[in-house]
Amino acid sequence: MFSLIILISAVVIIAKAAEMEGHSGLAWGSITLVICICSSTIPLPFLNIVIGFIISFIALFVTKVITNNNN
Repeated sequence: MFSLIILISAVVIIAKAAEMEGHSGLAWGSITLVICICSSTIPLPFLNIVIGFIISFIALFVTKVITNNNN
């Protein structure tokens, strides 16, 4: 149950960060959800969600850098 709360928190944090950067919060929240669910194959209880969060955050940051370089 606690891991579900952490999963929802990670999705909301990434979605809000994406909206602050001008990206679609729904799209980035969905991407984060999929990444966190796929990382649940890692047998470590809460670390798998943290890894999914970090991967999503890095992807959001890279997208921002690439978008800013094109402008």
